[in-house]
Amino acid sequence: MTTDLEETLAELGGDYQAMVRGMKKACANVPYVPRRRRRSRVYLKVACWFVFIGIGVSFFTLRGNLARQTAEMRPSIYTVAYLGTTEAAQELVRTQGADGSWQNDFLTQQNAAALREATTPEAAIAYRRAVRYLRQKGLQPLSAQELAARRDWQQA
Repeated sequence: MTTDLEETLAELGGDYQAMVRGMKKACANVPYVPRRRRRSRVYLKVACWFVFIGIGVSFFTLRGNLARQTAEMRPSIYTVAYLGTTEAAQELVRTQGADGSWQNDFLTQQNAAALREATTPEAAIAYRRAVRYLRQKGLQPLSAQELAARRDWQQA
């Protein structure tokens, strides 16, 4: 202890001196912990962080791969018309623009031809809207033979 602390302790009285002696005695019996153990705890914490980050990265990578596989299983907007199913017709109706077109005139001609073959009332309405759009552009839907040829080419 410094001389200043010892003088302050002497001014406080005997009870405080006994308390300080007891505190010193309690600290004297504490075993020495080697610094190496403290380092091993730091290494353990760092290793846990690496494991945590690795799990996070692999989770997001797996999630991205799953989204990519799901997108690969879903037909492209360019190939939906070739399926000829009710679900495909519903998808075409859902993706049709307000003016009756799709992303470009190529798709609009192809999708209108596919909607012509569909049997649902929504598909009939969407077909009429697409034909109206194509007439404004001076175009017409693909013929049944042209659509069948594209389907065959897609499947080959």
